[in-house]
Amino acid sequence: MKKIFSLICMATFALSFVACSDDDEVGAEYNRASTISVVKSDVLFSASAGTGTVVVRAQGPISFESSSEWCKTTALNDSTLQVSVDDNENNSGRSSQITIKSGVDSVNVTVQQQGFYLQSDMSTGAVLGDEACREAYAFSTSGTPTIASTADWLSASVEGDSLVVTATGNETGHMRQGYIKYTFGSYKDSVQVTQYDFDKDLAGNYYFAYYNASGQLYALMGVLQQSEDGYVLSIPQLGFNIPVAFDAINHQLTISAGSYLGDYTYSGTVYPTYTILGSSEAGYLTWSKSVKYAATFEYDEEEGVTIAEFGDVGSWQYVVDYLQFYLFKSNTLNSANRFGSIVTMYEPFLQKMDDSAGARKRSFNAPKLSILK
Repeated sequence: MKKIFSLICMATFALSFVACSDDDEVGAEYNRASTISVVKSDVLFSASAGTGTVVVRAQGPISFESSSEWCKTTALNDSTLQVSVDDNENNSGRSSQITIKSGVDSVNVTVQQQGFYLQSDMSTGAVLGDEACREAYAFSTSGTPTIASTADWLSASVEGDSLVVTATGNETGHMRQGYIKYTFGSYKDSVQVTQYDFDKDLAGNYYFAYYNASGQLYALMGVLQQSEDGYVLSIPQLGFNIPVAFDAINHQLTISAGSYLGDYTYSGTVYPTYTILGSSEAGYLTWSKSVKYAATFEYDEEEGVTIAEFGDVGSWQYVVDYLQFYLFKSNTLNSANRFGSIVTMYEPFLQKMDDSAGARKRSFNAPKLSILK
C-alpha cells in the first residue's frame, strides 16, 4: 500500500514539473521588455483640422498604420510621427487608433478629436440701435468657422472669447436687417442682426390693412406711437386706441383679445368697444386676454416698405386669423352683452405710410363701416 502511494506521489510530482516548464516557455515572450515604447504624444484635437506628433523609442525600424481615413500618419524621422486630422463636422467626438510596430513588438496610440459646437449669446439674433456701434457677444466653439456678413454695413469677427459685431450708423429712415453667417465644412448657420430705433424707424403713420370675408383688401389709417403708459396703435377714423405690447428684441407688436379700444356711438347709444380674436377655420371667437395676435416688423427691400404681418402665436387651442372691433352693451364682456362688430379684419398687416409706395398700397380700398350683429 505504501509502495502504491509512493508511486502516485512521484507521478503527480512529474506532471506538476512538466506543466510549470510549459508555462515558462509560453510566458517567456511576455515577460521580456518590449523593444518599443511611447516617449510622448500630442494627439488630442479640437474639431478643426490640425496636426500633432507621437515620439517613440525603438531598437529597430518602425512601421505604422491608422485605423481611420480622417486620421493620417507620416514619419518625420526614425522616432517621430506626424498625425494629421481632418475637420470633424459632426457634433459628436471621435477617436482613431495608430498602431506602431518594431520587429515583433507594437504599441497603440489613441487619437481623440472633439465634435463641433458653436455657442454664442447672439444665437437668437441681435438688435442694435441706429447709432454706429461695436458690440461684443460671448462666443465659444471647438472649431474655426468662417464668419461673414450679408450686408455692407455689418461685419463680425472673433476676438478671444467674444464675437465682435460692428455696424455703421443707420441713416436710411427705416429698420434694416442683415445676417452673420457661420460656415464650418458642411455646417452652416446664420443669425439675424436688426438695426433700428423705435421712435425714428417704426413709430408713425400706417395703413392698417386687412382682407374681408370675400378676399378684398381694405385699410384703415393707424398711428403707432409710444407714450408714458406704453405702446398704442391709434385708429383716428374711429377714435380708438389699441393698447399693444412691443418686444424690442424681436421687434414684434402684440394685440390681446379683450382690450378696451374706446367708446363708439351708434344710433345715439354709446357702446364700449373691445378687441375680439377669432379662428375662421374653427368657427370660434374669444375676448380672453390670454389670447394674442402678433406682428413682426421687417423692411421689404423689393417693395421698399416697412411691413408687419399678424399671425397666430399659439396662445389658443385654435389658430387665430382675424381681429374684430366689437361693441358690447357694457364693460362686462360676455355673450349676453355682445352687440355687434364694426369691422372684421382677416389676415391684417401694418404697412408704414411714409415709406415708398409698394404694390399693396395701390390696391387698398376704403372700408365702409357698419355694425354686423
